[in-house]
Amino acid sequence: MKKRSVLLWLSLIGGLMLLGNASPQPQVTMRGLTLPVWQMLMAIVLIMLSGVALRFIAWQYHEYRTLYNHPPTHWNQWPDDPLPSKPTMR
Repeated sequence: MKKRSVLLWLSLIGGLMLLGNASPQPQVTMRGLTLPVWQMLMAIVLIMLSGVALRFIAWQYHEYRTLYNHPPTHWNQWPDDPLPSKPTMR
C-alpha cells in the first residue's frame, strides 16, 4: 500500500473519531430512523476495509495456489533466499 493511501485512511479514521467525540452529535433521519453521522460513516469505512482485507486474502490464496499447482522444476527457478534451504551440488 502506498504511503499516501495509508495517510489518507489514517486521517479519515482520525476525523471520524473526532466527529464521534463531538458534543452535539450530528444526526441523520432516514424514514423515521435517526442515526448519528459518525456511526454511518464508520460503518461505511469498516465495510471498505473489510473489502480490502478480503481482496488481499484472495490475492494471497491465488499466489499460493498457482505456486502449488505449478512448482518450479529446477532449483534456479526458486527466488533467492538467504537461508541454505537448497541442496548444493558439488
